[in-house]
This record gives sequence, structure tokens and C-alpha cells, in this order.
Amino acid sequence: MKRSSIWIIIGLMTVALAGIISLQADWIIRSIHLNEEQFDKNVFAALFRVAERLESQESIAALESMNGFESNYLEQEYRQVLKAGPKDLMDLNLDHMMADNLPNDQLAGFLLNQNSCDCESCRLERQIKYFQIMRKRIQRSQLDLTDRLGDLEGIHHMLHEELENAGLNADFHYGIYSNETNSFIINDDHYVVLDQNTQVSQGGGFDKLLNSGYKVSLFPEGKNVPGLLMIYFPTKVTAIWGSVIRNLIGSVLFTGIILFCFAYTIMIVFRQKKVSEMKNDFINNMTHEFKTPIATISLAADSISSPMVSGDSTKVKRFADIIRQENRRMNNQVEKVLQMALIEKQDFQLNWSAINLHEVIHTAMENFSIQVERRNGTLDSELNAER
Repeated sequence: MKRSSIWIIIGLMTVALAGIISLQADWIIRSIHLNEEQFDKNVFAALFRVAERLESQESIAALESMNGFESNYLEQEYRQVLKAGPKDLMDLNLDHMMADNLPNDQLAGFLLNQNSCDCESCRLERQIKYFQIMRKRIQRSQLDLTDRLGDLEGIHHMLHEELENAGLNADFHYGIYSNETNSFIINDDHYVVLDQNTQVSQGGGFDKLLNSGYKVSLFPEGKNVPGLLMIYFPTKVTAIWGSVIRNLIGSVLFTGIILFCFAYTIMIVFRQKKVSEMKNDFINNMTHEFKTPIATISLAADSISSPMVSGDSTKVKRFADIIRQENRRMNNQVEKVLQMALIEKQDFQLNWSAINLHEVIHTAMENFSIQVERRNGTLDSELNAER
């Protein structure tokens, strides 16, 4: 394979891997954004439900505090309306409204207007009771925000319950901020505003609550919002990444394996390319090494066949020795090839021995002397090496 073809394949594989990695990264980022949006949506839904429950709790407290007004009045009226069976009862779905979907003051007004008795005195009594309920609501709205909230443990329980219903099990810290005093009055089941009837725990450092962005209005009455319920999640990142981290780890792991295999394959390709080039060089060198003794043997054989040499036993012996030496040289080349194969398999043992370089040089000169003489050349040597 040509080197240019290898580089083209490497380029295509690199582009493909980069595309896969970018698509996976985009998918993971989108998943994180979707999880974050869903997390925010669930948190705000839970906070709104808590705010509604606090308003319902205040309405019930207003009813229970009324003189001459039974605490289970709404329930009694509800049962009377069911018994009477008004025409539009099914359309209004009172069962659903009783599940805190309709504020208690509105529910009270509806039930008072749906009483089965339609005489003038009953209507007047219902109107009086309705005005009493609304007056109590107005009176409670004049109270401090701390008095309107009720039990702190109940607030924490509501938050925990609503967050759990929304599928959020992350740890949280909450606080209630008063717009009247421009300060926090409650922080994690502790009052941070002095109160005569309550032992308080002073606290501070509400930057995380203020900057969390999770807040909902408490007891809103038109433009008047007495307080805010805020919440902060210290493990928000863990909660958002929880469903993505496994896919992220798997994606990184498998992508790493692909990159490793790709890099290893490229390394093997270049190594094989280099081996192929070395093999070609070796074949060329060995061809040259075998051509030289073959040519020398051919010249020696031709010389022996010559009538001028065949009658001279000394020359015949000399050429025979040359043929023998060249044959030995070819055998040595074959041995070298076999030794190289053993070296490549790492199955060899080196035998170190001393040699006489002068003898090696003399032998080489004798082997080349025939070719040199045939071309009217001479070989001279000056060997002054010392042991």
C-alpha cells in the first residue's frame, strides 16, 4: 500500500472519530440541559404546591378561630350539597376541589351558595358566615409573616413531601424571606429574627439562597407579597448529572477503546510498511551479494575451460579454489539469511569469536581478482593493522 493511501485512510478515520465524539458530546450536553430544565420545573412546581398548602393551612386556621363556627363546617356543607345533588355538581368536580386545588375561601363561598335551603333567612346566614370567613382572612393577613406560617416542622415536612412527589430526593436548604423587613426570618427550621415567644438561632450567609433562583411568593394579595419561600440544593449538579454520568462514562470508555485500537492499527500499518521496505532492500542487497559470487564462479569456469589454462595445473587449481571460495561465500550468505530469520523470532544465541581481518581482506581480494584482471585492473593492498 502506498504511503499516500495510508494517510488518506488515517484522515478519513480521524474525521469519522471526530464526528462521533462531537455527536456524543452534543447529545450529552443536550441531556444535561434537559435534565436541568426538568429539575427546575419540578422544583418550582413543588414550591408552588407548598405555597398553596400554606395558604390552605391559613384558611383552615381562620375558620377554626371563628366564634360559633364549627371547624368541620365546610365538610358538613360539602356533604349537604352532595346529598342535594345540584345540577352542575359534576361539572364543578367538588372531589377535586377538596384536594386543595381550590383555595378554602373560594370553596367556602361556593359551598355557602350551594346550600340546599333557599329561604331568605338561610341566605342571610350564609352571607354572614361568608363575610366572617373573609374578615378572618383579612385579619390574619395583617399578622406578621412568622405568625402566619405556623409550625416550622410542618413547612419542612411539606417541602420534603412535595419534592419527593416531584421525584427530587436531593438534599436542600430552605429559607423564608420577609419583604417587610428585607431579611430572612427562617432558615432551615430555625428562626433568624428575634421573637419574644420563640427561642431563636441566629444565622447568616444567605447568599446561596438568594442566588439559587428557586423562590415563590407566599400569601400574595394583589401587588402585596409579604414573603418569599426560597430553596437551595447543594447537590444540584449531582442530581442533574445522575442520569447522564453512566452514559458519559460508557461513552468515554468505548470511545477510548476505539481511539486505542485506531492508534494501534496505525502503528501496525506503519511498522508493516517499514518491514516491507526493509524486505525489499534486503532482497536487493542479497541479489547483489549472490550475483557477485555467481559471476566470479562463471568467470572461473570459463577460464578453466580455456585451452590456455586447462593445460596449466597451477592455474586450474587456483580457479578451482576461487570457485570453492565463492561457493563457500554463497553458503555463508544463506546462513546469514537463516540467522536473520532466527534473530527476528528472537530464537538465537551469539557465538563470539576473534577473526583476522587481514585474512578476510586477502580472501576478498582473491575473489575479485579475476574480475579486476579481466578488466585490465590491479588490486593493491596495504595492511598495517596491529592486534
